[in-house]
Amino acid sequence: MSIKRHNYIKYVIWLLTLVPSSQTAEAQGLWESIKEGAKEAWNSDTRKELWEKTKDTYNEVLEPYRYTVPLTNRKFINVIPDDLLLSMSKDEYSSLIKSSRLSANASQKARVQRVSKKLSAAVSQFYRTQGLSDEANAFEWEFNLIKGSEVNAFCMPGGKIAVYEGIMPYATDDASLAIVIGHEIAHAIAKHSAEQLTKGAVTAVGVGTLLIMIDQSDMSDGKKNLASVLTAAGVSLMTLKFSRVNETEADRIGLIIAAMAGYNPESAISFWQRMEARDDSHSEHDWYSTHPSYTNRIRNLKSFMPEAKKYMGN
Repeated sequence: MSIKRHNYIKYVIWLLTLVPSSQTAEAQGLWESIKEGAKEAWNSDTRKELWEKTKDTYNEVLEPYRYTVPLTNRKFINVIPDDLLLSMSKDEYSSLIKSSRLSANASQKARVQRVSKKLSAAVSQFYRTQGLSDEANAFEWEFNLIKGSEVNAFCMPGGKIAVYEGIMPYATDDASLAIVIGHEIAHAIAKHSAEQLTKGAVTAVGVGTLLIMIDQSDMSDGKKNLASVLTAAGVSLMTLKFSRVNETEADRIGLIIAAMAGYNPESAISFWQRMEARDDSHSEHDWYSTHPSYTNRIRNLKSFMPEAKKYMGN
C-alpha cells in the first residue's frame, strides 16, 4: 500500500469519528452513497472466493476463543486472558479509589452496599446453579460510593463497582438503584471489556489484510480508493454498532440480575424516564451513537420485561 493511500484512509477514519450528532442524516446519506458506489468494486467472483477463504481461516483459528454470554447466549470472540483483564481491573480500581474522594453520606453509602451485596449474591448463586463455580469465584466484589456530581456508575471486570453521588437523585429507591448497578454488573459478566479489546485487535489485523488485498488487486486506482473508503467507514460504524449491542445486552441482563435479587425490573422504565427528563441534549436517533436513544432504550426494556419477571422469586 502506498503511503499516500494509507494517509488518506487514516484521514477518512478520523473524519468519520468527528461527525457530530446534528449531522447524522448527512453522514448516513454519505455512507449509503459510498456503499452503493462501491458495489461494483466487489463484483469479482475471484475476490469473493478469496474473501470467503479469508473469513473461513479466521473462523477456524478463532473458534477456541468463542465466549458465550450468560443469560443471552450470544457468542463472540475473546482472545484476552481473564487473568490479565482481572489484574488490570484490580490495579485500575485501586488507583481510582485512592485518587477519589469517597462519599460521606452514610445513608447513600448504606444503600449502595445493601443493593450491591444482594445483586452480587444473586449473580454468584446463578453461576453456581449453572455449574460455573470457577467463574463465580473469579469475582472479588467491591462496592464504593464516590463523591461528585457525575451521573455515572460502573463495574469493572471482577466485580469492582463504583457509583457516583450524582446518579443517586435519579435512583430514587433501592429498586431503581438495582437497575443501575445491575446494568453495570451485566457488562462485567458479559465480558464486554474483553470483547471490545478483542474486537480492536482482530479488526486491526483484518482491515490490514483487506486493504492489502484491495491494493494488490486488479481494480483501477479509482475503484481501489472507493473500496478503501468503504472499508474505513465500515470499521468506524461497525465499532459504534457493537457498542450499542453491548449496551442493549447489558440492559437485558441487568433486568434479570435485578429480578434475581428480588427487585422489580419495572423500575427500569421510570428510572430511564427520569434520566431522559434531565437531559436536554438527547436525540431521538442513535444511528451514529455508542448508546441507544432513550426512546429505543425504554422500548427495548419493555420488550425484555416478560423474560426478566420469570426470574423473580427464583
